[in-house]
Amino acid sequence: MTALSLDAVERVEFFKRDQVTTDLICCEIALRDGRFLEWNEDMSDWPAIIASLVGLPGFDRHWFAKVSQPPFEPSCHLAYQRPA
Repeated sequence: MTALSLDAVERVEFFKRDQVTTDLICCEIALRDGRFLEWNEDMSDWPAIIASLVGLPGFDRHWFAKVSQPPFEPSCHLAYQRPA
């Protein structure tokens, strides 16, 4: 697993990619230094990354229901934004 410092996280956004017969749930993490990281549910460290993100204050723990439905339709959900 890639070490992820929660202090470095600026924004967390979940979205789906249409894979023709399935949707692939993805997560883009914007870091405070301007870099972006991306994971998807097929990656082995996905559960660990999600478990880590839950530690962000105000992180939307209900993100999956908001991004996964309806199937095969574009969907994006901002689960965390660092306060200004």
